[in-house]
Amino acid sequence: MNTRELFHFKSKLMAIKSNIPEIIEKLERIKAALVGPDGPPPAITEAMYTALNAGMGKMKFRIFNKGMDAEGNSLGNYHGNKTRITKKKLSIASDDEFDEKDRKKAKRNLNKLVKNSPDETYTEYEKFRVSRGRQIEYKDLEMEGSLRKTIEVVRVENGKVVIVIRNEETAKIAGYQEQQIGNIKAGQNAKTGTAEPAKIFTISQEEYELIKAEGNEAIRQIIQKIINEA
Repeated sequence: MNTRELFHFKSKLMAIKSNIPEIIEKLERIKAALVGPDGPPPAITEAMYTALNAGMGKMKFRIFNKGMDAEGNSLGNYHGNKTRITKKKLSIASDDEFDEKDRKKAKRNLNKLVKNSPDETYTEYEKFRVSRGRQIEYKDLEMEGSLRKTIEVVRVENGKVVIVIRNEETAKIAGYQEQQIGNIKAGQNAKTGTAEPAKIFTISQEEYELIKAEGNEAIRQIIQKIINEA
């Protein structure tokens, strides 16, 4: 290497060294923007919130529309002693106007079922579900929609975001359903069995992949914006 080439090499080396403090400073700014004393910045929390909402929506559809657990298994059918729908089930016995309208609607629903399948038998809960306009082909854990509505994505301390069942009563119902279905699948008594509870109100692998993909993309965009502005 001649003198001119050596000088040129030293100049390039000095130029590289002179950029190091600037790069370190930029990285520190990025770090401060991403991890502050109070947790991640609001933008990242919102990205996580949106991603979890997407996964939660998919989870609710799986449970309440498809009647499946987190492992892709059917929740099964409604169990219990089955009898035919009697005239008593179709009667209206109420002086309350609003309640009477509700009973008339229930009567129409049950009448339709009897006409379609006059000799079919049903559990008492199946009769109740049909009277309220609900399907009975498979378990979907939905009657009035209260359990579905209380499953929410919430923000907690330090920028964390979680999926919870916010109502204590519906949380107990969810736990009871998991235990009952676990018992039935294990061949035990639905109410008194002690089998491992079914995994229902938990994120499936498919739902997790959706949350991960949506969260990663949203956070990638946020980090790119921070880097460009640092």
